Amino acid sequence: MNADSFLVAVNPSGLPHPIPTQPAIGEELLPDMSPQEIATIFWMLRSLSISYSYSIGGFGTYANAYTANCDTKPVERLVNYPLLAYESIDRTTSIGTFFQINPAQVYRDVDTYALNLSFQEGSYPNGEILLSFKLPAGHIVLDTSLFSLFSRTIPIYLSTSYVGLEGSIDSFEINASYWYVG
Repeated sequence: MNADSFLVAVNPSGLPHPIPTQPAIGEELLPDMSPQEIATIFWMLRSLSISYSYSIGGFGTYANAYTANCDTKPVERLVNYPLLAYESIDRTTSIGTFFQINPAQVYRDVDTYALNLSFQEGSYPNGEILLSFKLPAGHIVLDTSLFSLFSRTIPIYLSTSYVGLEGSIDSFEINASYWYVG
């Protein structure tokens, strides 16, 4: 998608001056980012396309594909901060899905910056079977896979609170698209 060129002063993290950074806690999923990476994601990220498939023994295979968009043009992000999110509940399968990245919520760790990413898909409402970036307390790992986003490798877990269940992650992928100036 094409965007008009613009010039704006930013703080050391690459964000507009009114947005402060937060102290890193060491659990951010996208660590060690440069101000240039933060600026590119904040100002130019247009969408993230997410697709995945996983299997649960005795229940079947679950697949999903969606896009989290941010239609706010880059220059408009001075006042309308970008947020890419997706949420759904399928009452037929009792599966709930939540995905979010907030490029305006930046964490600072000495000389680098970090972003966080939230994702989970699981049985609704209690999440007894869960595909997520974080392993909940009391859950047993059925499978782990790795994927890449913004040149970082991130683990994804398929887990359950049930004993004796088997499952596997067949695929997991996130692809980014950006606005371009021209």
